Amino acid sequence: MKTLTPILVLAVLLAGTPVVATKTYAASAIGDNKARTKQSPEEEQAMVARALDELLTSMKVEDFTYNVNQPDPFLPFISAKAAQSVQAVPTEHLTGMRKYEPGQLKLVAIVFSRSRPMAMVQDSAGKGYVIRRGTRIGNSGIVSDIIPNKVVIKQLVYSITKKKKYKTVEMVIRKEGEK
Repeated sequence: MKTLTPILVLAVLLAGTPVVATKTYAASAIGDNKARTKQSPEEEQAMVARALDELLTSMKVEDFTYNVNQPDPFLPFISAKAAQSVQAVPTEHLTGMRKYEPGQLKLVAIVFSRSRPMAMVQDSAGKGYVIRRGTRIGNSGIVSDIIPNKVVIKQLVYSITKKKKYKTVEMVIRKEGEK
C-alpha cells in the first residue's frame, strides 16, 4: 500500500474533505487499484499519521526561542515617561474672547470714534463683546483692522513644515435680513 504524499494531505486538511475521499483520490492519482478496497478506520488513521509525520519532517520546522535582546512587540512604542513629557506643556486657560474662534462669532455693529474704532460681536448664546484693534480672539487671532463694513483678524498658523504663517480672516457686517 502506498502512502499519501505530504502535499496531498495538506491540501485535504486545508480543504476539510474526509480522509476516505482523499485515499480514493490518492490511489487513483498513483494508479494503485488495491488502495480502493475498504480499509479499517485504524489503518486509515495510521496512514494519515504517517503522512503527517512525513509532512512535518519535510518542512524542517525549528523550535521558537525568544531572544531577550530584541524588543517586545507587545509593548507600546511610547513609554509613559515620554508621554508625560509631551503632556507637560502648560496650556493657557482661555477666557472671554479667547474662548471663541472668529468663525464662531457674528459681527453685529461697528462704531467709529475719534480715538479708535470698535466693533461688537456676538457668540452663539447671544452674549455681546466689544473688540478693538489689538484684541485677541481665539488661540492665535488678533484684530488687526476695523473698517466701515468689516473687521480684519490675523491668525498665526503653522504649515506642515512648522513654518509660521499669518492667515487673514474677515468678519463682514451683514445687513438685516442678509445671510
